[in-house]
Amino acid sequence: MIAGAADEALLARGGRDDPQFADRFTYPPVRVDRTVRDGETLHLGDLTLTAHATPGHTPGNTTWAWRSCEDGRCLDIVFVGSLSAPDYRLVDNAAYPGLVDDFDRSFAKVAALPCDLALAPHPGMIGFWERVEKGGEIDRTALVDPSRCRRYAERAREAFGKELTGQRAAAASRK
Repeated sequence: MIAGAADEALLARGGRDDPQFADRFTYPPVRVDRTVRDGETLHLGDLTLTAHATPGHTPGNTTWAWRSCEDGRCLDIVFVGSLSAPDYRLVDNAAYPGLVDDFDRSFAKVAALPCDLALAPHPGMIGFWERVEKGGEIDRTALVDPSRCRRYAERAREAFGKELTGQRAAAASRK
């Protein structure tokens, strides 16, 4: 098990004391075999993956990037860690006080990555199926889109901003 260094303790606790969900989503504790930090590389045969810390969704959220070449064509591929904050407490979150700053840095980092081909844990994050299904056929060339990571980060930042604005207004009205 390889995980972002900042998620190791949470995984070992089986999700207990999660900064967003407390003990709502627990699981059997997970032993992490290796942690990675921002910029570290992992070698799998001839493939070199680079870990990019993109905290926010979890403190150790990691985006992976690599270059793949075939038949003289090279593509920068990015497996984007989630940039969503579903039902997260964004304002006055004592369990994760740097949450907003972490998300801001992560939006910028994902947007700036060289990214010819974006992959994600949830295909909808990057519009995967909408791009490849054409009349019941699969169009693999539709996956290559050098703007996909940037556009995903922009959409995620916009959604986050709306939620943050709403939570800040609600907090101000309670004071």
